[in-house]
Parts: sequence; C-alpha cells; structure tokens
Amino acid sequence: MRNAYRKLSRGFTLIELLVVIAIIAILAGILFPVFAKARESGKQATCLSNLKQIGSGVALYQQDFDERFPFGIDFTDAAIGGIGGWKGAFPNSNYWVTKLAKQTDPVDGGIHGGYIDHVMRSYVNSEGAWRCPGDTGIGGIGYATATSYAIPFTGSDLTRPVWQYSRGAAKWGGTSYVYRTELGLWGAQAGKRIGQVIYPAGCNVLMDAAHYWHARLKRSPRSGGSGNSNDLLDYNLGSFSILFADGHVANLTTKEYNDAWEKTTRTVITSTGSATTPFN
Repeated sequence: MRNAYRKLSRGFTLIELLVVIAIIAILAGILFPVFAKARESGKQATCLSNLKQIGSGVALYQQDFDERFPFGIDFTDAAIGGIGGWKGAFPNSNYWVTKLAKQTDPVDGGIHGGYIDHVMRSYVNSEGAWRCPGDTGIGGIGYATATSYAIPFTGSDLTRPVWQYSRGAAKWGGTSYVYRTELGLWGAQAGKRIGQVIYPAGCNVLMDAAHYWHARLKRSPRSGGSGNSNDLLDYNLGSFSILFADGHVANLTTKEYNDAWEKTTRTVITSTGSATTPFN
C-alpha cells in the first residue's frame, strides 16, 4: 500500500517541467502583444472621447459667439508666431497670433489665456479632456505635419508629454492637441462662421500633435534634423485622432487626413498674397 502511495505522489520530472515552462512562454509570446494592442486601442478610444467632449464645447462656444470658431492658438503657434511662421498667411494673422500668445487667463490671471484650452476653459473645464492618454511626446514644435518651420526638441522637452510642454508655467491646462488656428482667425477678421465651411466633415478642428501615439504606430519621439526631421520619417505609417468641424471624431491615417483637408480648402488672394481657406 505504501509503495502505491509513493508511486501516485511522485512529482514532475525535469523534462515535464521544461515542457510546461516552454508552453507558458509560447502562450505569453502570443498573448502579450494582443494585450498591448488592446491597451493601446483603449487609449485611442479615450482620446476620441476627449475630442468628442471638446467638440461639444466648441458647439456651445459657437452659440455664444455668432457661430464662429474659438479665437485662440495652440502651443506651436505661440512658438512660431514670434519667428514669422504666420507672417503673410493672411492679413494681420501674425499680429493676432502674437497678441493671443501674451494674453492672461481671465479665470486665474495666469499665462496662456489665448491658448485654445484656456479660451475654451468655460466650456470644457476638465484638464483631462485635453490630454491624450497615448501622448508620449513629440520630436519638436511643428512636427504634427511635415513643415519647413519645425523646431526640434532636445533634452527633457523630448521626453515629456506634449500636454506638459504646452502647459509650461501656467496654473491650469495643457493639451495634447493642436488647433486649426486659422478657423478662429478667419472668424475674427472676416466674420467667417461654421455654416460657411466648405466641407465640415473634412475640416479638422483639433487633432493629435503626433502621428505615433496610437495602435497603428506606437513609438517614442525621435530627435535630430529640421523641417522633415527624423521624427517624420514614418509620417505616412501613422494616424491621428481628429475632431472635425461637423462634430464627428475619427482616427485617420496620414493620407486620409490629408485627403480630407484637400476637400475643404481653396486658395484666395489677400492683401498679403495668396492664402488657403476652408471657408466659402
């Protein structure tokens, strides 16, 4: 009887243990990427929900301001405005971008009162709504799209989320999203309203500041270069979460985003030359 008990209670052999460990390792190799993908998809869904909430705030703003888009700028405008990034885009644009960059917040008296999140503070007062959970930072100012005026980041600016950079020393706010600033400028200078947008479903109002924050392409920022920098080498492989003028939100590839914008713009002649406008 004791011999039978000993036979039944013997442990695993070394080979059996190694087989079990190998099976667990294989399953982990299969499942972990799936879990990571699901986690990034969840962050993307939250990002789109944030933009939808901001879109509701924009609609409320337009009810109060004669159907015009918010008159504000984003952190990239504040940086390039002083070096002429807006000069000549259309009449007085550089003047207004510079002026908005210096405004104080009417709520707390702090800086960045002309930044889009502060302009919209009475309509979207949750700081979290302005921050994409996938925000891993960006390679520099102006790197949301391929531009010749991009300013590369270095050091700590390269490693912190965009919303932290855009907040700076302000008492409130900080956003991961960049704003289609000309919407507000055209409204303030020429009285353009939401009903005059050529193609509202293709006109981006706010969007991610980088193309590699979501499941389609997930990575950290890259430093180096200027204009078409190292951070933009895989530009066509990424995607952006976007709020459009008609209120809908979507995560689009770079090509889809560019194609949508092409449908909603036309070239006009101003006193300073030609300009692109999304308005009729």
